[in-house]
Amino acid sequence: MMKKLISGLVLLAMLACLVLPAAAAEPTALPMTVAEAVDGVSAYCTAAMQAAGTYSDWSILQLARSGNLTDAMRQDYLASLAEKLRACGGVLDKSYYTQYSRTILALTACGENARDFAGYDLTAPLANYDQTVWQGVNGAAFALIAMDSVSYGFAASGSNSRARLVAYLLAQELPGGGWDYSGKTADPDQTAMVLQALAPYRTQANVSAAIDRALNVLSLGIDLAGPCGAVCPRHRPGKGQPLCPCERCVARQRADELPRADGNRPCLRPHEPHGKLYGHGAGGLRPRGL
Repeated sequence: MMKKLISGLVLLAMLACLVLPAAAAEPTALPMTVAEAVDGVSAYCTAAMQAAGTYSDWSILQLARSGNLTDAMRQDYLASLAEKLRACGGVLDKSYYTQYSRTILALTACGENARDFAGYDLTAPLANYDQTVWQGVNGAAFALIAMDSVSYGFAASGSNSRARLVAYLLAQELPGGGWDYSGKTADPDQTAMVLQALAPYRTQANVSAAIDRALNVLSLGIDLAGPCGAVCPRHRPGKGQPLCPCERCVARQRADELPRADGNRPCLRPHEPHGKLYGHGAGGLRPRGL
């Protein structure tokens, strides 16, 4: 679902944060360059879609944003999506409106206008506030991310707005800071998603304060590779995502400024279980399309 999208975005933000100033506690040399990591994921995404014979919005987004989407694949994806929309009458899902958010992001990355594609306005459903937030924090966060991708406007006749979604996310913040699917304990994956959504609104005092609290919560829980050592083969995939706010949130702009409960800064070595791919799986690592 939406975790795949944010994982792809986080990968690029994480790699962007890897160039750190020299220091005594500097991690060991990285096993790859940024270009190699991005190209490796791109190659995997391309091969996976070709093998499956279907297109993934997430993979198309990754390829387009990394500059690795061929014109032929772009045209095939757009034709396939147009056919799908005509077959379903433009209704991607009656309940899960994140289906619209992810398609908006993929289309926008391809240089298309999601408000007018194949005769359909894919942003229109997101004007329904109640249905958008029916999925909770996830639905609200990705609606904001999608609508802000190129500043799409909400339909004036609808019940939704950026202000309402921001207010909703702030209202769902946990007492100690951060967000979670269940609303109990801050989850790094969900919190990073919300921080991505709120980043454009960080000049608002209440939003800035929520971002600060969330980054504090995340910084005390980051443990990507143990105590600045080898990559742990079974770490939670969400734990790489707190690095994403370092790219967009001005509260703390560099990963090496994030405090740690043990006094160390978080390790920033990329996860490389299979060549240049990133993934996880029970009992060991496996390739995962981002």
